[in-house]
Amino acid sequence: MLHGRGRKFMNFRKALSLTAMLLLIFCAACGSGEQTRTKEGAPPQTDEARLRALLPNEVAGWALEEDIRFFVEDNLYDLINGAMEAFVAYGFERVAAADYEAPEQSLPITIELYLMTNPRAAFGIYSSERDANATFKSIGAEGYLASAMLNFWAGNHYVKINAYEDSEERRQAMEDIASAIARNVGDTPALPEIALFPTENQVPHSMRYLAQDILGQTYFGSGFQAMYRADNRESRLLVVFPGDENATIEALNRYKEFSAVDREVTEPGDGGFVGTDSFNENLVAIRGGNRIFISIGEASADRALAQIAAAMK
Repeated sequence: MLHGRGRKFMNFRKALSLTAMLLLIFCAACGSGEQTRTKEGAPPQTDEARLRALLPNEVAGWALEEDIRFFVEDNLYDLINGAMEAFVAYGFERVAAADYEAPEQSLPITIELYLMTNPRAAFGIYSSERDANATFKSIGAEGYLASAMLNFWAGNHYVKINAYEDSEERRQAMEDIASAIARNVGDTPALPEIALFPTENQVPHSMRYLAQDILGQTYFGSGFQAMYRADNRESRLLVVFPGDENATIEALNRYKEFSAVDREVTEPGDGGFVGTDSFNENLVAIRGGNRIFISIGEASADRALAQIAAAMK
């Protein structure tokens, strides 16, 4: 049997244990909130840290400055005012902007490291800005060097590097920095949609991912496009993904109403139509399940049908 002093000590220990438990719960909640958000409206700290980890601290004498700026959709216009809408349409999540400096160099080399929603989105924004006349590099999934700029994509990331001055030394520094970032990102899986496009007569580096409003038609959803050149004539092949099979059937019917139809066809695939578009170019549109294959500008309907049949295989 406990005396008065013993009972008081036991009650004190119970109260102390309860206080300690509540304090631990409170601290855990605070810590969890600190991990996910550094302040109201700021991006998750873990994502910022992940972008920071992709940037090498030093490459060939060029050192990363610690003043790294992060932007999300709400303040992206502070970094790229004119191009913001395109980035958002392709699935922008956040970007890290950083500078690399070297001794006796008056101008830095700047980096914009964009995190997109998936590799398709990263390829999409990269291909929308790609310079077909540039010098292409095997950096990441694909990259190119144009004067004092080097852009490439890898994984979920699109990277833009600007040296401001076009010199051999700075071009080499950009390539070294880009290669280091690409190694940190790792391998990029091949986009399966690209394999749908026949390679014969395909214009190199013409493949694009289109996020929305393909051919001005909002019901088409997203898709891919490649250019072809044969007999001094250019054409393009598109594969669009309106949704499930019913949505795809409806999209093809709406596109048929929009176009000038010469005749309907029952094959290849699930059939479609032959006609001309609003610019009087030869047009063939064929449905294959939940995809629509569209050829524009081919020399004849037979050649377009054969190309689409090859794509469907």
